[in-house]
Amino acid sequence: STPHITASGFKIDLEDPSKHNIIAVSRDLKRKWKFNQKVKIEKAGKYNGVYTVKDVMNKRHRKRIDILVGPDEAPIKLKGVKVTAF
Repeated sequence: STPHITASGFKIDLEDPSKHNIIAVSRDLKRKWKFNQKVKIEKAGKYNGVYTVKDVMNKRHRKRIDILVGPDEAPIKLKGVKVTAF
C-alpha cells in the first residue's frame, strides 16, 4: 500500500493534506457513500463542512468515517456527528 494514494487512486498532497477535504469511510458505509460522492458533515465542530469520499478504512472498523487532517493535528474521536449527501 502507498500511504499518499487512496483506495480510489487519489494522490494526497503530503505538504498540505487537509486542503483536499476528503474522508475515508468504513466498508459498511461504503455501500451507502461511494467514491467521489460529496457529503456534508455537521456537529463536528471545526470539522464541519463538505467532504469527498476518496478512501475506505480497514475492515475492522464499522460505522466510522476518517477525516484527513494535517500532520500537525492530533487524532480525535467525535460522537453524534451527522453525515448527509450533499
